[in-house]
Amino acid sequence: MSVLIVAIPLFDGNMTVKAYKLCSHNSEIALDVRGDFRGKNQVYYMPGLDIVQQIGLEPFSGDLPLFIETNRFHILTGMFSNKNIPHDKLILSVSTLETDSELLTGLDGVKKLGYSIALDEYPQDGLDNPIVGFADHIILDYNNKNFAKQLNDVRNKLRNIKIIISNLPDMDAYNKYSGNQGALFTGSFYNHPITSGNSDISPLKVNALRLMKQINEEDFELKNIAQTIERDPSLSISLLSFINSPAVGLKSKVSSISNAVAILGQKTIQRWATIAISVDLAQDRPSEITKLSLVRAKFAENLAPLFELGIFDNSLFMTGLF
Repeated sequence: MSVLIVAIPLFDGNMTVKAYKLCSHNSEIALDVRGDFRGKNQVYYMPGLDIVQQIGLEPFSGDLPLFIETNRFHILTGMFSNKNIPHDKLILSVSTLETDSELLTGLDGVKKLGYSIALDEYPQDGLDNPIVGFADHIILDYNNKNFAKQLNDVRNKLRNIKIIISNLPDMDAYNKYSGNQGALFTGSFYNHPITSGNSDISPLKVNALRLMKQINEEDFELKNIAQTIERDPSLSISLLSFINSPAVGLKSKVSSISNAVAILGQKTIQRWATIAISVDLAQDRPSEITKLSLVRAKFAENLAPLFELGIFDNSLFMTGLF
């Protein structure tokens, strides 16, 4: 069984990431293999929580809070009472569909442990549902036909609850609701290309683009690469930090750009420059853009051998990156 786990960023009204939401997907569900005992008992298995328990929150959310999906079974069995995870950093996302006294008692126990609760939907029977009393957050789906009314009801009746608006499709939708004080936002809005605004390119970005052109020449000169990097303080610092890092593993420190370029050689300097330039060019965009680009780049590179395109793995990496 394979499981896809991804941490989705939650932005505030200033396009700053304030938390992440951990989502997991069982490969057997995607294949619709429900006859297998693991498919029948998937309710007992929480791959996201299990991995967080093993490696901690930091790889997924750094020092920010992490929303994680849970359900009735996990709450009633006391699954969270012995988890070695900072309770103040983990926010449990709960469905509102099975509200009864047993679940409410379980939620009360979870709250006493120090966890926060997020309702992953607007209750079908409205905000009088007793589960609302345990909620610190409520997630409202932008695609829901009743979204506008739900948002208005929550703002008017639940002033102490934090709103999360999910599935925002673009910047127009984000800009429309970003003024909601304390709200958080998810969706594809943050990674849409900017198609209007200032078209001027700063001198340092021009230099980065010049370097990108050089490293994509068929047989580029390392001397010319070094000269271009030396004109850019940001790229110079990035290169020296990289070559002196434990990942490279040199015994002595390198302090010269020309020496660093010569040691790394064409292939490695091309890979480093591609990543460094992408980060440089995206400085005025959310940091999640860079993360998403690097994931896509590595994904495209990993596809190369599967399609007998191994010799083009560098090109596929760059395609995914941009």
